[in-house]
Amino acid sequence: MGDSAIIFFVYTLSSNDTKASLKVVHKHGPCSKLNQDKTIAAPTPTEILLQDQSRVKSIHSRLSNPKTSGENDVKVIDATTIPAKDGSVVGSGSYIVTVGLGTPQKELSLIFDTGSDITWTQCQPCATICYKQMEQIFDPSQSTSYTNISCSSSICSSLTSATGITPGCASSTCVYGIQYGDSSFSVGFFGAEKLTLTPTEAFNNIYFGCGQNNQGLFGGSAGILGLGINVGGTKLAISASVFSTAGAIIDSGTTITWLPPAAYSELRASFRNLMSNYPLTSALGTLDTCYDFSSYSTISVPKIGFFFSSGIEVDIDVSGVFFASSISQVCLAFAGNSDAADLLIFGNVQQKTLEVFYDGSAGKVGFAPGGCS
Repeated sequence: MGDSAIIFFVYTLSSNDTKASLKVVHKHGPCSKLNQDKTIAAPTPTEILLQDQSRVKSIHSRLSNPKTSGENDVKVIDATTIPAKDGSVVGSGSYIVTVGLGTPQKELSLIFDTGSDITWTQCQPCATICYKQMEQIFDPSQSTSYTNISCSSSICSSLTSATGITPGCASSTCVYGIQYGDSSFSVGFFGAEKLTLTPTEAFNNIYFGCGQNNQGLFGGSAGILGLGINVGGTKLAISASVFSTAGAIIDSGTTITWLPPAAYSELRASFRNLMSNYPLTSALGTLDTCYDFSSYSTISVPKIGFFFSSGIEVDIDVSGVFFASSISQVCLAFAGNSDAADLLIFGNVQQKTLEVFYDGSAGKVGFAPGGCS
């Protein structure tokens, strides 16, 4: 994906409803600094879809088995303990943002992840191990605005619900641990720091993990910015109950959109009917509606839109309809969940060119077209 995959977002970062915006770029696109490091290879379309399956499986597993008491959690004893079970979704997201952390601020490229509830970055002295990242690793001892979070604080206790793992304690400092569905993980101290988004927008006391032991498929980024929040002109005859059974989330780290089985079946049948003039070809991983456009100079693509209960329709840009491995294998970028009880996941391919607004304090999300070219 190139520049067409850029998204912009506005997110409420504090209780006073101050809003800020950041430019979000595809991790392997031409605008990404990570793309300049030629030793970090971009994943193939097949690898992207396999990672997607792992992430979706982890999201569904986590949300269908919510932890209420934490009695089955793995306790993190110190900063060198590796969490022994999945606690959240896959961390190898597709998009990154560049932010400033600390005072004086250090510029860091973080994976932008609306499906993850915790923000973390690698920190010195890397008590166990740090993977290779693009920028210099953050050193909290060199920041005048960094503070540790105590083990006894309610913020520390809340990590259980955010990560699925009971926090630990070392030298009176809260110790977090998070492991993702692909076995990537981060363990370290939990702290508060100043986060700078633009020259005029900064937020004090943003909670984040200062990773001392970090391993996995993070692609040269410095960590994760966790922002977890809980066809063809004819409206398909899909009952609203199909979507309300399990609910839905918008996730920047999931590539394609995963629909309830009944909804996907209707979409696929309608889409195939409208595209009957084009030859079908072999499936690409989970994507089973693929076309060979190698003999065509132009194609006509059916319009796809999402309708919300408030009567608002969000149209998907044509660039968000397909996911391709080549011109001879261009696939409908939607898949069906295996169970009707699994929630709908609105993926990042469908978010292309949309300006997405996250209002965490109000529990709302909004969309505007034409967010980028």
